[in-house]
Amino acid sequence: RISLPASPPPSVAPLFAMARPIMAILAFTVGTAAAWELAGQPAVISTCSRLAHAQPLAGSARAGPSATMGIFNRFRFRQKRKVETLPQITEGTTLPDVKVEVVPRRVLMEEEAQAQPKKEEDDDDALVQSIREVLGDGKSFLVGMPGAFTPVCTDVHLPGILRSAPKLASYGVDKIAVVTTNDRYVMDAWRDALRSCIGADSVDADNVVMLSDGDGDLVRSLGLVDDMGFGVGVRSKRFALFCEDGVVSHVAVDEGMDSLVESSAEKMIALVKPKPVPGESNLAIDNDQIQALGGALAALAVFAFAFISSGNGGGSDTSTMQIGTSSSGYQTIESVAKRR
Repeated sequence: RISLPASPPPSVAPLFAMARPIMAILAFTVGTAAAWELAGQPAVISTCSRLAHAQPLAGSARAGPSATMGIFNRFRFRQKRKVETLPQITEGTTLPDVKVEVVPRRVLMEEEAQAQPKKEEDDDDALVQSIREVLGDGKSFLVGMPGAFTPVCTDVHLPGILRSAPKLASYGVDKIAVVTTNDRYVMDAWRDALRSCIGADSVDADNVVMLSDGDGDLVRSLGLVDDMGFGVGVRSKRFALFCEDGVVSHVAVDEGMDSLVESSAEKMIALVKPKPVPGESNLAIDNDQIQALGGALAALAVFAFAFISSGNGGGSDTSTMQIGTSSSGYQTIESVAKRR
């Protein structure tokens, strides 16, 4: 039992009466926003793009600013150019036999490469494989992004996929391949920047591989390439292909560099998450849903308590809040207000 103090002095009672509704609305807004985010709605996860360009990368000069994705740059200063490409890949189609470069876990920096004797067969640790070999058998995702270090890719898309990799693996996804048209050195530097921003445990997931399609052969053969405008040029579209044994079973594409809806990590999870069996009760609730429900209930309780308290107009002698536990395990809040 928690007993609140008696009503405030008459001199400050009007201020309390004005502040309580405002605080109630603020608490409800913050609680609802937190519950909405915990429910898995797409949101900006980090500011890795700012961090990456605020710090010099090892073995290179200070990186310059990334391409701005704001309204101003949507015009790109010129007309969109037509890109020669094949028709967009469709469901039921086998992945093309096109080679890509697999980005190793650590590309040797120039100083390290000079310090170690190079073998002819090493080819600077290059690993070139066909996309079919990279994904292999089983369930896999091939995710395309317009470019490393661009804000939407760096702040939302790739961090979301990296953090969702364990959950996707639990749903039977064996491999997630992320491809851009950047070279492998840029891709490796991008991964290092993300490792510093969101943590090595997320970036170094075992079922995630980074791919370089520097010549654009893969994205052209998939029909998933576009001209992104002045200063950016021809890039991969933002897409997610769900494949089973090398055959595409789902195609999701977001046009442009700013949009992230269909190919988001949330949509990928929703696609592979097991569906409930008809006729069977489905009482399983994951942690995100529990946290979202708890946040919403807490916000509603605070709002209700503040509203009831403000309704007394500062004329209550006592206000008692009793907190108990119901048979279902949820906390219940009972507010009792007595007037003079």
